[in-house]
Amino acid sequence: HKDLLFIPPSCRDCSIGSFVHDYLRTSYMSFDFDYLLKVDDQTYLNIDKLLDALDYLPSENVYMGNFVWSNLVGNNKDLANYDPEYLVINVHYAAYAVNTYLLSRNLVQWIAANNLPLRYWKNADSHVGSWLVGLKVIRKSAASRMWQRGYSRINDCRSESVFLLHGLSRARDFYSCFSIDKHGGGLCSCDIVEDPPFKTESFQISPGLRTSIEKGTLFFLAVDIILIGSSMIMVFLIVFVITFSISYNLVLCCLT
Repeated sequence: HKDLLFIPPSCRDCSIGSFVHDYLRTSYMSFDFDYLLKVDDQTYLNIDKLLDALDYLPSENVYMGNFVWSNLVGNNKDLANYDPEYLVINVHYAAYAVNTYLLSRNLVQWIAANNLPLRYWKNADSHVGSWLVGLKVIRKSAASRMWQRGYSRINDCRSESVFLLHGLSRARDFYSCFSIDKHGGGLCSCDIVEDPPFKTESFQISPGLRTSIEKGTLFFLAVDIILIGSSMIMVFLIVFVITFSISYNLVLCCLT
């Protein structure tokens, strides 16, 4: 259908920031668009509501998403968010949108056409926010429209405005959202059930099986006792034979 674009990496050992730069550059060169929306395979998207939301956006300098405004950079190599390269700049990341974000074309063009070497860090989403620090960017918080499970607050969810739901990991979650959204229920109503925590259940066995197990246990216990007893007897006999042989030789030596 020509709806997938495979982007080869610019180098084999590139950082994740290089991949972010590559897809923005390739998207700008390959498509004609007004806005670019970055999502991943954990995202359900209502296209109609997205298009309605775009009608109210400025045409330029737009960076929209669910922003993290003061995320601390890890300064310990044992931490998952350890990012020594960014610590050279600041102890906090610049404001950036988490997981999903929307950029106007001119911002994508600025990143794609920038001939200056851009810095790359460990945190993937923080790259775009940091690259745009020096520009007059309209950062539009969209926590109530680009719903992020685990980041957005439940009171912010309004079914009539939410066009994106992120954080789905199973096919049944997507099907639930699709079914509800198709009938006008809104993405806030998606019935997404968390996996129950693992519980150790007591193992129940039938009385007959229990009796068989007990008999088998007794049988193997008896076999173990017999084998251990036989081994001890063999060791005793070996020690007795060696001791008798030594004593007999000593007696013969004395008599001669």
